[in-house]
Amino acid sequence: MLVEDIMSEDFATVDRGKSLHEAATRIVKRDLNNIVMTNSSDDPVGIVTQKRSLIACIKTKKAMHNIPLSGFSTGFKKRIEPSTPVLFASSRMVDEGVEALPVQDGMDIVGVLTKEDVVRNVSNLRKEALENSKSKSDW
Repeated sequence: MLVEDIMSEDFATVDRGKSLHEAATRIVKRDLNNIVMTNSSDDPVGIVTQKRSLIACIKTKKAMHNIPLSGFSTGFKKRIEPSTPVLFASSRMVDEGVEALPVQDGMDIVGVLTKEDVVRNVSNLRKEALENSKSKSDW
C-alpha cells in the first residue's frame, strides 16, 4: 500500500509569517488536525498540529494572536512522495517523532499523511502483507 492510497488530500496551508491564531482558525474552520506551514515560496517548512499549538500557548503564556508561526521549527526535511510505501512512511514518522508528513509530488504539496491515516488503515495493511506473503510462498 502506498501513501497516495491513504493520505488526506484535504489539507490547508498557512504562511509562516502569520500568527498561531491564523493557523488555528484555519484548522478549526476546515475541521482538520493540522496545517502545513509554508514559506513565501509556498514550500512546506513544517506542520502545526493541534498539540503543538497548545504546547506553544502553554510554554509562552501568550495568546494565539501574539505567537508568530516563525517561532515554530523550520528546515522541514520530513516529507514524502505519494509513491512511498505506507510502512516506510509510518516507520519514519515514529523514528522522527512527528504526527504528520506533507506529501509532495515534485514541488507541489498534494496531501498530508497522519498517524491517524495509518491507524485507520491497519487492517488493510495487514491484509496486504498476508496476501504478499502467500504469493511469495507460491513461488
